Amino acid sequence: MSRGIALVIDDDQDQASSIAGLLAAMGLSTRSATTAASAQASVRAEPPLIILCDLHLGPKAGTTGVALIASLRSEHPTIRLIAISGYTGFALLLAAARRMGADGHIAKPVTRAALEEVIGDLIAKPSPG
Repeated sequence: MSRGIALVIDDDQDQASSIAGLLAAMGLSTRSATTAASAQASVRAEPPLIILCDLHLGPKAGTTGVALIASLRSEHPTIRLIAISGYTGFALLLAAARRMGADGHIAKPVTRAALEEVIGDLIAKPSPG
């Protein structure tokens, strides 16, 4: 039984697919996007329960992960936003993502245990906004 929709935003399609597979195993329906434009179109078409957004999106994505989180938070204040990153400057990116509206964070490589912990905590809390 599906618990909702999760959108994974990562410019690395293999990473997005891997994370989506973990989320599907947890009972969530999944979608993925590799660019800011496709992510925003997906959210407009059917707002997800949760968005996981890579903080270090490459130039082809059209924006940074932090900027995309800020935009999504502004347009969709009740969606839960989780920042993900595997870069060594993770702490600095995370601080910026938190200021822009991220509700949680997960370091790469993303594990099912980390997803269950962070998503479980977020679902248990009242939605932002």
